[in-house]
Amino acid sequence: MDLYATDSALLPLEEKLPAARGAERLTVLATLAWHLRQRDTRRADRLAVEALAVLEASDPGNLGLRARITLTRAECALLLARLDDAAALAAQASHLFQGADDDAGIGDCALVLARLAEARGERDRELPRYGEAIAAYAQAKDMERLAHARAASLLAESFGNPANLATGLASLREAQPERSEAVQAHHQLIEGFIVFQRGEFLDAVPELAAAAALGPECGLVDQAFRAESGLVSAQSNLGDREASCALAEKVLSRARTLGWPRAIGHALANFGRQLSDTGQPERAIELFLEALDVLGDQPRSRSYAIASYYLGDALLALGRNAEALERLEHAESCMRDLGAQPEVACLLAIEATALSRLGRAEEALRRGEEALALARKTRSRLWEVEALRALAEIHASHRLAPAGYAGPNSGLRLLDEALGVVEAIGGHHEKSELYTEIAGAHESTGDLQGALRAERAARREERNEQNRRAANQLLLARERNETERQRTEAEWQRSIAQAESERARTLEAALDTLEQLRLVGQDITAHLDPGAMLEAIDRHLRSLADVSFIGVYVFHAEGNTLTRHAIERGRSLPVRDIALEDLESYGARAARERQEIYVEADEGGAPGTRIPGTELKRTLWFGPLLLNDDLLGVLTVQSSTPAAYSEREKLVFRTLCGYVAVAFGNARTHGELEEKHRQLLKTEADMRRLATIDPLTGLANRRQFFTLAESEIARAKRYGGAVGIVMADLDAFKQVNDRCGHGAGDALIAAVGEELRLQQRPHDVIARMGGEEFALMLPGADLASCAAAAERIREAIEHVSIEYVGQRVRATMSLGAAAVPDARAATEEAPAEILARLLREADAALYEAKRLGRNRVEAHASKAPRAMP
Repeated sequence: MDLYATDSALLPLEEKLPAARGAERLTVLATLAWHLRQRDTRRADRLAVEALAVLEASDPGNLGLRARITLTRAECALLLARLDDAAALAAQASHLFQGADDDAGIGDCALVLARLAEARGERDRELPRYGEAIAAYAQAKDMERLAHARAASLLAESFGNPANLATGLASLREAQPERSEAVQAHHQLIEGFIVFQRGEFLDAVPELAAAAALGPECGLVDQAFRAESGLVSAQSNLGDREASCALAEKVLSRARTLGWPRAIGHALANFGRQLSDTGQPERAIELFLEALDVLGDQPRSRSYAIASYYLGDALLALGRNAEALERLEHAESCMRDLGAQPEVACLLAIEATALSRLGRAEEALRRGEEALALARKTRSRLWEVEALRALAEIHASHRLAPAGYAGPNSGLRLLDEALGVVEAIGGHHEKSELYTEIAGAHESTGDLQGALRAERAARREERNEQNRRAANQLLLARERNETERQRTEAEWQRSIAQAESERARTLEAALDTLEQLRLVGQDITAHLDPGAMLEAIDRHLRSLADVSFIGVYVFHAEGNTLTRHAIERGRSLPVRDIALEDLESYGARAARERQEIYVEADEGGAPGTRIPGTELKRTLWFGPLLLNDDLLGVLTVQSSTPAAYSEREKLVFRTLCGYVAVAFGNARTHGELEEKHRQLLKTEADMRRLATIDPLTGLANRRQFFTLAESEIARAKRYGGAVGIVMADLDAFKQVNDRCGHGAGDALIAAVGEELRLQQRPHDVIARMGGEEFALMLPGADLASCAAAAERIREAIEHVSIEYVGQRVRATMSLGAAAVPDARAATEEAPAEILARLLREADAALYEAKRLGRNRVEAHASKAPRAMP
């Protein structure tokens, strides 16, 4: 019995089953059960039980067939997560196959036992079992089974190492140049994983989509599920969050239909990951917990480890650090047992972050160093970046540096190195975050110019990433349309092959029709307007069928209506709207029922179909336009000739429906992309605005202050004039927080911000720099004017008070002023250098005001650096 079979090979068995009796029924039951084990697992198990009963009654001594039926039940038990049953049945089947001297059957048992070991997380047993299968198949000289065993062993041994996978796959293909569809599906999955693990996500999409399409046709449903899961991750990594979430939800629905607990758990974890990445951590955590519950009897499996990792990462993002650490450490333990070293490096880096945030600095440092060493050893560049960032965070929080990075700029060195790795591997997603972290590191060392440069780079990378995501979404939309077109053509070819296999002359004519339909499809899908599509259909269809009338109904979900565009013998007819609930319209009925409708009318024509001024129609065909189960509209083809359409013409019309649906999908995707682009521009504008405003006070934030202040200094340097800076800090603000709570502190800062806005001149820039610190840029103000303005503000702040939970809270402020009398005279300094100098001097003056008793103003005369002789 073959290891896998195509859908077409099972059709005769399904047809024989109802009437089969005796020995024939036994053979049909056993064969169907074996080949349905992944297609419909519960039915396969029922058929196997019935086959055993028939075997006992008719041929109890048939060891080979008893072994095959028992192994079928073993694999069904494995897929349904009854692992102990699976182990016992597989061992029993292996014993029976040995008694029947069936090496191929012995190898099949070894394959099932290898997958069982993987499900239990028993790495030390998994790979040897694959070796047993390979040896048994070689002994049986079964090259098909041998190819599958080698492919499965390669995936198990080298998953996560794309170079080894690529080398191994090349060897497999060289060893077997002629491959069956099933082996090709297995190889296609490996190809998809190779491209994905190289980080070439756009190229991975068609490879994984092809693997997902090939697998089910050959009975490799498990492989197809893995390919679809990888496809979700590829789309997510390309920034198409909406598409990846939608696909993840479909994969979860498919897993629930299959009823495989491991598949359900993996799909729940994958869907949760997409939700977490789109800013829905609470909903994601619910899915992660459900996944762990589903996988609860396999706590050492890879699927359980992945769900634990995702859950820990989501908990860490919410600040639930202790819970996160527990989940991450369990995932790390599992991955160590499985020999998944790159994943261990990733988990160690995230654990280091969790430990740091829990205040366990020494442990965090050791964990981070171990992560960095392991990532470099396994050449896992992305996890090397994670480890470097974790170590930088540890240094920023605890002033601890890893070996080889000691010094005051340790954090900056670690982040610069991480940025270098990202640039070396062509990464994009992390660069804006890294530049923001680098800006913070520069600021902590007092390097304000470096912080300013890094902030600019972060904004530039954010814009670049938005552009990349928009481009990737467009490319993905094109890829999906091309895949749908290829699927439609493949379905047509399969239908032709099945219907005309015995009639060469008819087959030749059908292939000619196929070529014509291909040209029709190219013409139709080139248009976005329904009227233009209709004209393209009319041009071509008249050579393929007796057609006098063609109509396209465009479905509008928001109004539950259909807009009909029609053409009769080349003449366009008026456009008309039809309600979806119109009971007299065949077009509306085809849309409601999503079913094909064929009408042969008498001499009076079909009731309710006659359009004034048109011919009487005797043959009418209506077909829904569906794309990924979405209703887009209806196509109708009609003739004045009675009984004009046979099954051939109906098949042509169905194929046309596929092309028209793709064309409609193109039009909708184009419109959606335009709308998303408009929304993206609006969101970008909103984000730019939010990125410049402090949310608590409504004043400019630190980033905006640097931008505006540098611009103002550049203007003064160009045209001349004084520029003043005032640094201000609320006095004893920590006591307010300690005595009245952080809510009172926030309310006081908001009130101070409102008072500062009242004191602001039209061209002044006032910003909250962070915490209780504020800064003012005063164009045209010399040192005396700066000091006077600062004194006016100080007096105003003295009158600020708030009522908070029955307590009266007041504020005072210390201020430091600095100014350059004429920016144009600073010939040796760039605007950023002048700004940095003024900030240092104003800060020094502020410190002096604090030292002298607070609630006062101090001014610092600016000293421009001397020019070099």
